[in-house]
Amino acid sequence: EAFPDIVPVLRPNLKDSPLISDLNWFAGFTDAEGCFFVSVRESINSRLGKAVSLRFILTQHLRDEELMRSFITILGCGRYIPRSNASYGEFVVERFTDINQKIIPLFEKYTLNGMKAHDFADFKKVAALMENREHLTLNGLNEITRIKLNMNTQRKNLY
Repeated sequence: EAFPDIVPVLRPNLKDSPLISDLNWFAGFTDAEGCFFVSVRESINSRLGKAVSLRFILTQHLRDEELMRSFITILGCGRYIPRSNASYGEFVVERFTDINQKIIPLFEKYTLNGMKAHDFADFKKVAALMENREHLTLNGLNEITRIKLNMNTQRKNLY
């Protein structure tokens, strides 16, 4: 009623979209809506009392659930988590082998821009430390903690 001259347009069918197979688009989507997250948390199972894990997250409104779930098939990993107390859902990859063998190579090939590229570079450094099992040493854990402190919202403006 408020906009009588607007003609609604149906959203295109996700399965017919050429964007889904273009992983450059996925990289751009990640630049806008993605997060490379490093967790250092207390752990009674670790000799050092800390455990390190990596998480790649894409967030989108619940109305785009089909798109978010399609990433599981496209990338061959991850899961979709609808947030019941909010109006969004997340595509999440947490398995270290998936991050190391699928997520990292994907963004090495389809590069990110801006601050997200710096977060990815740090995420990749932490993955390399974990691959070399350095996260199980005090020096390695301290290096990961140092890297984490400069990622995402804590990152100092580089521009």
